[in-house]
Amino acid sequence: MRILRDGVLFSEGVSLAACAEIDNDDINLYSFHPDDLAAQQRSEFKDSRAALVAAITVTTAAGNTFDGDEQSQERMARSITALDEGETVLWVLHDNSVTEASRDELREALRLAGSAQAALWVQG
Repeated sequence: MRILRDGVLFSEGVSLAACAEIDNDDINLYSFHPDDLAAQQRSEFKDSRAALVAAITVTTAAGNTFDGDEQSQERMARSITALDEGETVLWVLHDNSVTEASRDELREALRLAGSAQAALWVQG
């Protein structure tokens, strides 16, 4: 339980009795300011969100499952830009199998990955 005393939140594990006995000289050893808590929670959320983005996978209509993390999205975008209509590129899928991916399939995978990332991004 977090305890609030005089506008200061105390860490988990500090009992109400212990909180009452802490004098103002030692208060910073056991507490944190609400603004610090908000910053810490935001940082933890961002770390969690980054891990979720790194784990994105998407499956195209052809049944191929692509990695959808940010680096993979960048690679898809470069390939889409470089490929002409009807050309394919060898692509390593999420399960490490290799496929010949067309520009259209890479576009589909990129759109799906971008949508998945956007859904994670707007949570907080």
